[in-house]
Amino acid sequence: LLPARFAAVFAKRCLHVAVACSDPGTVMWLMAVAYSLIQKHHSHCKYLLHKEREANALAEPMPTRDAFDPGAPLDEAVKQVAESSLWELQLLRRHHISAISTLAKLFLRPFFKPTSRKLDPELFLDQSFDKMYQQAMRTGERQAVRLKSRGEKCPVAFKVEDDEVAAQVLGWAAALSTSQRQVGAGL
Repeated sequence: LLPARFAAVFAKRCLHVAVACSDPGTVMWLMAVAYSLIQKHHSHCKYLLHKEREANALAEPMPTRDAFDPGAPLDEAVKQVAESSLWELQLLRRHHISAISTLAKLFLRPFFKPTSRKLDPELFLDQSFDKMYQQAMRTGERQAVRLKSRGEKCPVAFKVEDDEVAAQVLGWAAALSTSQRQVGAGL
């Protein structure tokens, strides 16, 4: 078990790794772990999501560098995380895989109530590019059927055959897109 005072550090580290990770299942698992930690230990983590700037701080420029060092020892990281926020969620909300961006948007909703939705990280372990592609295709087909039932035309229609080479190319394109984000990370 993780002591409550380290929950914010671990959630921050999970999301930091999720930004740099290219495997969608791993990204979703890390996000679900962070979501669960923040939900369980909201008194220690709430400030990461809702950091208000003071009135006199508005005149100062926004920090250009995160105060949090992911490689710092836990005692130092606890101090550093108090000066940080979960900026990684803003990046993940704009992820090219819609399932990841949708999962990141869950952090926008109030999830500290006992009746709030719980996420089981284990559900995301077997996600792959192929499974996510198949889910996106099924969703697209359902949307097309729904539009046709209302008498509306589908704005864009594609007929993609089940092709192993096409699935590999899609995976390569997604992996390249993710690795390109890592190239600019050091700037």
